[in-house]
Amino acid sequence: MTAMSALVGKATAQVKRLMGGKDVVDVAGWAHRVEAKYPKTASFHFQHQTTKWDCVEALATDLNCPENRCLTRALQHFYGRLTGRPNLVKLEYPDGLQLTDSDAVKFLVNLLGDLHQPLHVGFAEDFGGHNITLIYTDAQREKKQTTMFNYWDSALVQKSIQERPAFWYGGWTHSHSLGDRLTALRREWDSHESATRHLLFAKWATESLHLVCNSVYKESRSGAIIPNGFEIGSTYEFEALEVTKRQILTAGARIGFVLNTILSERDASKLRQGSGVEVPSELLNTKRFLIKMVLSS
Repeated sequence: MTAMSALVGKATAQVKRLMGGKDVVDVAGWAHRVEAKYPKTASFHFQHQTTKWDCVEALATDLNCPENRCLTRALQHFYGRLTGRPNLVKLEYPDGLQLTDSDAVKFLVNLLGDLHQPLHVGFAEDFGGHNITLIYTDAQREKKQTTMFNYWDSALVQKSIQERPAFWYGGWTHSHSLGDRLTALRREWDSHESATRHLLFAKWATESLHLVCNSVYKESRSGAIIPNGFEIGSTYEFEALEVTKRQILTAGARIGFVLNTILSERDASKLRQGSGVEVPSELLNTKRFLIKMVLSS
């Protein structure tokens, strides 16, 4: 919804044409359905650090990415393909997977969202938070056990939706909710030449890496690293929710900027609509198992 609010000019109409009458909201989970049929695409969504790193010195260039099968490289590949530079980053698709221009747009949307969920660029040694257990209190005031990844990926938001549905389904998702930050984000994108804009994906990954260290793995009151089995208190939850909302808005705005650029740099009418891959209509319960199987192999 934030991305759609950030589109300008003919971009909105072109997105709807490419999506067959749908928009970014309708395809936000499309790539995860592709995973269910082509499990090897799971590595496109993650970029785990092979070792713990110094938060001050960490750079996206230090990230592990064999054969370009990781988040920032996949983003650069699809961006290059859609802006008429298919050789920008070479990326091998799994056998049998054929993608149209429309599919490339959907992948770009999905992966840009993932880039702003910090644990998609977490640590390999705990599988991006999948192997860290947390205890939290759900909306029914019952203690629940989950993983660090799932808490940041879904449990926190689902709890907040149940407690404040009017807010979550209200107008806060418009890009203008970012205020002055929206202007700064747009300036960052516009200040780069078209030939170098794809390098910003690595910069955005670095932002997420620092959030992993300073907001996800750290308890702000004590400054201590979150241990396995940590029980989440109100302070951690409040700060996690604020980070999550800010990242949702930031991701959406940046998706809008990227799509605006793609549909203006290249004649959008030549981008092929329709999909080259049939995927299940709903996410399968095996999704996280498939991801873990692929990334640990």
